[in-house]
Amino acid sequence: MSRATMAATLLICLTLTAGCSDSDPTPSPTGPAGAPSATGTSTAEATPAASPLKGKSALQVWRKTKKDAKQAKSVHLTGSFTEGKDQTRIDLKLNNNHQGTGTISVNGQKMHVRRLGKVSYFKGNRKFWNSIDPAAANVFGDRWAKTKSQSGDLAPLFQLLDKNSVLSEFLKMSPAERKKLKRADGKRIAGQETVALKSKAKEFGVLYVAATGPTLPLDLVLPNDKRQFMNFRGWNEPVTVTAPKNPIDMDKLS
Repeated sequence: MSRATMAATLLICLTLTAGCSDSDPTPSPTGPAGAPSATGTSTAEATPAASPLKGKSALQVWRKTKKDAKQAKSVHLTGSFTEGKDQTRIDLKLNNNHQGTGTISVNGQKMHVRRLGKVSYFKGNRKFWNSIDPAAANVFGDRWAKTKSQSGDLAPLFQLLDKNSVLSEFLKMSPAERKKLKRADGKRIAGQETVALKSKAKEFGVLYVAATGPTLPLDLVLPNDKRQFMNFRGWNEPVTVTAPKNPIDMDKLS
């Protein structure tokens, strides 16, 4: 099996994620069943008068959200995205040290992923590999593989496991979306009061951000397609990643 064949699923993951972020699709108001309700920012008190967002425009709130999210040490992301008949789900814990761990599922087939700085790891079971190339199952089934290549076919894996890269994708807005951005009443999410950001631009949904403390995103919602969502939890909680034993070195394969 060629590297290009093996990389196809990783590329699909990145394409679907980036595609959804470009159109700002994301989390349903409640998220999928079983979605974590981490309280990394739950220490914020629901005191509207003390909100650092008081008097700020929607655009100012959005810019502060991007800044505070970048400065946060870590985040736990869960989301679901669709592109045609394909569905991608992510469950990733990422920190500011280029470390991450979690799972990416494409059409129900799950891949475990990890990153430790300049090395990324991934593992799928035999069923996962059979869905890509049956010949690969005997080699990669239930085994970890690794790569250091950040410029080749496997480069998307590094981007998906980079906290600031992923947050930048999901929090970006087009000029049209920024122009039509408005503040709205929020709701209580994971024990916190929020402020909602909405845009009349058809691609944009609703972004809920913490009303007190750091202005961190909590939910991103695409009302027209509740299959697509992104939840942001576990802000600043420890993320521990360990290297798997005896992984296959993809960089040495032809």
